[in-house]
Amino acid sequence: MSLTLQIPTVNDNLDDFDSLFQLWQKVNQDCSEVIFDFSKCWFLRPNAVAFLGGLIRLIESQCSKRITYKISNSNPQWV
Repeated sequence: MSLTLQIPTVNDNLDDFDSLFQLWQKVNQDCSEVIFDFSKCWFLRPNAVAFLGGLIRLIESQCSKRITYKISNSNPQWV
């Protein structure tokens, strides 16, 4: 079973931080693979990049889950 995390566009608003923490909560679900889907992400602030990097490291260090990245070629300037 896999879990797809739809990564949104993230700026510095309170709603953006809430979106990031909701992603973290979803990672606790029972699954064998986590897919980071960036296809609807048009921009990430440095705080979002740091958060997602930490989330990926957490998954790698504490879980035996496979991590996959889905990146769209239609938005090449999103970071």
